[in-house]
Amino acid sequence: MTLNSGVEVERFDTSRVLQHKGVSMVTDKQKAYNRAYYLANRGKAIRKAKLYVADNKEKTLAYQKQYRLDNKDRLDKQNKEYRKVNSKELAAYQKEYRKNNAETIRAKARVNPSRVSAKAAKRRGDKLKRTPTWLTEEHLADIKEVYWLAKDCYVVSGQEYHVDHIVPLLGERISGLHVPWNLQVLPADINLSKGNRYDQD
Repeated sequence: MTLNSGVEVERFDTSRVLQHKGVSMVTDKQKAYNRAYYLANRGKAIRKAKLYVADNKEKTLAYQKQYRLDNKDRLDKQNKEYRKVNSKELAAYQKEYRKNNAETIRAKARVNPSRVSAKAAKRRGDKLKRTPTWLTEEHLADIKEVYWLAKDCYVVSGQEYHVDHIVPLLGERISGLHVPWNLQVLPADINLSKGNRYDQD
């Protein structure tokens, strides 16, 4: 069979799709055919998919939700690896998006105040859990100074700065404390690319 692009592929006989416990087992031959067909008709396939989603929105959302539940571990691992490999590009994209869509972001926050409050409350709770009871008033004052420094850096440079926990509060292998000596001021894009990683080097 010849596709629109002139690629020669052998037509796949769908009657030979293997059945195992009621689930179709797609063979390598069919995968190759499907891939070649998609590449040769990509625009048509995308338009068809968009039309299907528009006509079957609820069904599509239900399927996507179930798919995420059924493949949570695999998707989490895949997304984690992607963020790790593309951390700088993602941070730059997020920075540019916030810059170009500041009003949209504020509007969403106004429409969903409970979601914003919940996120802020969780962050405060995480800090409280990692804030030792033995900190002195001087220590607490030092913490406030670090946050004021971040604001001063923004005023002077016009660039957004974040207060970062050197050892993340919720790291994967190690969790730090919310104490003055675990805080540093970083440009926002660098802090976002760092995420919850802790590099001892």
